[in-house]
Amino acid sequence: MANRGAIVLVTTLALTLALAGSSAAQMGAAAAAQGNKKPSSWPGTADFRCDGLGTVTCPDGDLIIGDGSLYAGLGTPESGQGAHLRTTYEAWIGLRNGLRLFINFGTQDPTAPCLSGGYCQFWTAFPHANMLIDGVTYAEISTNVVNPNDTADATPTLLDIPINGTQLARVLISFNDPNTGNLWNFNFSDTRRPDASLAEITRTGACTWVISDGGGQAELSTLVRLQGKSFRSQEGLYSVPFRITFNAPSCPATP
Repeated sequence: MANRGAIVLVTTLALTLALAGSSAAQMGAAAAAQGNKKPSSWPGTADFRCDGLGTVTCPDGDLIIGDGSLYAGLGTPESGQGAHLRTTYEAWIGLRNGLRLFINFGTQDPTAPCLSGGYCQFWTAFPHANMLIDGVTYAEISTNVVNPNDTADATPTLLDIPINGTQLARVLISFNDPNTGNLWNFNFSDTRRPDASLAEITRTGACTWVISDGGGQAELSTLVRLQGKSFRSQEGLYSVPFRITFNAPSCPATP
């Protein structure tokens, strides 16, 4: 009987050790998987070449003007604010919780397609031909690097631009204006209007990029509802010089 008890004790001990080892291995594997998990974004900063909103005269003629902050990234893209490198390896800047931006359109484009239809929203939305995004009104800026050999192919990302290299990109500024409540898109993109321009992005360091207008024009548009139907109102092309230095210090080395 004593031997049988010893056998049971040894068997129980072996089983306990085996289970403990298995549990430890599973915990180790879970920890390793957690360590390798892709983050929701890489927070960063966005430094506008011209700061001070509508109260300054920019020596470079910039018409998209920052509020003097670095738009530090908090939270995650879409629900957070400030500058983030997304998991798609593109830039996103959320303007919320007091982060502001000023856009000076100058005046309405006299060739805006909406003029012929008499449904333009420009002066109703922008009675002073400018827009102060106040950190309460929804707004965001996003990039989409395009293939240098085929602007319709948006496969490349910020990480694919070589250091000191420059590539064309679509840059979209989306915002709601408080006067009409409409969602507006200010788009450096030739997707919907071939005569609109692409922006330029230059990679100046491992995790630093300079985003600029590239000397071109962006398309301004909004949704209009007439006679029970919604359609996109093309409100013209606008030249709005700007430059943003976007930095995400902990960005990955490769996509």
